[in-house]
Amino acid sequence: MRQADCDRLREPYPPATPIPERFANAIGVKATAVRELGREVFADFDETGFGIGWWAPHPGTSRRILISDHLLQCIAGVETNLVEPRLHLMELRDYDDQEDAIIAHAVKHDRQGHPT
Repeated sequence: MRQADCDRLREPYPPATPIPERFANAIGVKATAVRELGREVFADFDETGFGIGWWAPHPGTSRRILISDHLLQCIAGVETNLVEPRLHLMELRDYDDQEDAIIAHAVKHDRQGHPT
């Protein structure tokens, strides 16, 4: 990773930020709408209706539990699927910087000033 990225990650997380959101925010992934959707779906979970309560009685208790959980996990996975490419991008930028440094010194000039 580039030094600027490493320095940014060494900074302490803001204490008011919820723990699951801290790393994503630190690398520049702003998934505010996804997080809000996750909170809204989770708020619809009902302990007596099992899963998303307003779906009851359909599609049946076991299916409602399974589908509700799957929906919540899919929403949570969106942020992960945004964080991972951001990390790859950070690594690519570092690689590009290193490659640029190598290429910059790859051409040499002879005494007449001709590149070799």
